[in-house]
Amino acid sequence: MRPAFALPVLLALMLALGGCAAPRPREVDATATGTTIKLVPEQELVVALDTTGGTGFSWVLQTRADVVLQPLGEPVYASRAGDPRLVGTGGITTFRFRATKIGTETLFFTYRRPWEMNLPPARTVRYEVRVDPETRSLGFVPPRPYTVE
Repeated sequence: MRPAFALPVLLALMLALGGCAAPRPREVDATATGTTIKLVPEQELVVALDTTGGTGFSWVLQTRADVVLQPLGEPVYASRAGDPRLVGTGGITTFRFRATKIGTETLFFTYRRPWEMNLPPARTVRYEVRVDPETRSLGFVPPRPYTVE
């Protein structure tokens, strides 16, 4: 390929592949409880929930995530920056999912101690997740199809 044609071909290829990139992950926390989260296929959902380390409390997903979402590994706990010698300092438990099918699914999390199953959870978080192929959820409105009468 001649150098004069390489740049236009490279630019066209970059533009074509740019539209194929996976959408950015959608991140939510407990403040979004009770809301509907809209995703597109193959988009990741990151649920980050405040956790107090060293107290025995942990977040547990109570519903099966397999209708429209695929869990991506196990939940991960990370402590916040601070003095590591302090017990009970805060952290974040992160759950990751990928939207794999079109439809709706409810995610329900409880925050409790495993040995206190007879007591109500200290906190609950619930999201309705809707996976829709429409590109409108990404902020792009496709043009209407052209019809000839």
